Amino acid sequence: MDKTIDQNKAKYESESKLFSHYSNFFDEFVVEEFRRKHKADTSFKGHKALMLQIEAYVTENIKIESREDYANLVDTLKNLAEKDD
Repeated sequence: MDKTIDQNKAKYESESKLFSHYSNFFDEFVVEEFRRKHKADTSFKGHKALMLQIEAYVTENIKIESREDYANLVDTLKNLAEKDD
């Protein structure tokens, strides 16, 4: 697990400090799965469905300390899913 976190940290080092922090909560497989879903349907309806899936993933899989943490984690996973490498 530490190896994955280190790899993610290096991968997103060029991003903002907040973005880098929250990207540590998502491993590469999660990010790739959401990227695949994003690329499959880029319509407005597809975006809404992706956001619901992201929100459900964050709620079910990550211990959230505050509403702000929740919003930041959802936004970060959304940004990671939309970013092309």
